Amino acid sequence: MLTVLLLLWLVSFPAAADEAPPWVSALDEIAFVVKTPAESPEDWLMAHVDVETTGLIPGYHEMIDIGVIVTDLSGDEQDRLFLRIMPEHPERTQPGAAAVNVF
Repeated sequence: MLTVLLLLWLVSFPAAADEAPPWVSALDEIAFVVKTPAESPEDWLMAHVDVETTGLIPGYHEMIDIGVIVTDLSGDEQDRLFLRIMPEHPERTQPGAAAVNVF
């Protein structure tokens, strides 16, 4: 389910920067009622995200794993997603990172 939503979200981006997808204008027509988690916990979810990289230097080392677990506020798992990403520069992997993520 989460994978499908992620793919739909990625596909919804317009080709040109000046175009807005149809759902953006539809949001203007919806009346939003914002409830806090204390008022309506069943309407809220949490996303627990974990990322593994080939090292610690942003822009040089790369993400190689992304894990997401979606839970309700009680911690009961609703969905999960795990993506493994092949790095463009595996030779840049630091020994410490390789020991942690077994790449």
